[in-house]
Amino acid sequence: MFHQEKRQRFSTINKVHTSERSLSGYFQQEFFLTEWARLQVALRGDQFFFDVGNCLPTVAPDGIPIHGSRSDGLVSPKASLILSPLQNVNTLWHNTEFFLDFGMDYHSNDACDAVQQLCFT
Repeated sequence: MFHQEKRQRFSTINKVHTSERSLSGYFQQEFFLTEWARLQVALRGDQFFFDVGNCLPTVAPDGIPIHGSRSDGLVSPKASLILSPLQNVNTLWHNTEFFLDFGMDYHSNDACDAVQQLCFT
């Protein structure tokens, strides 16, 4: 990252080497409520590992050294209700299904942001 004005670079603020790894798992179970309705519930688990190494020279005047390691994880629930009310009707729409979905997700930030809290506390 650079300190710049109007795309003119003046100095290097930080320069890092990052390593990001992750593990995940998924479990899903399906329940048949009626002939035309079923419920799917699921859990997704994610574990993230971040390692950031500072590559900035120690004499950099405006430099902000960012370095450290951090790991974090989360579990995300998911559910779907699937309805097939026209299954036994002899029409063009007989294979139509309606879905009502719920799920939680995550946004993965840059590894530098993840470990930066460690550098300034």
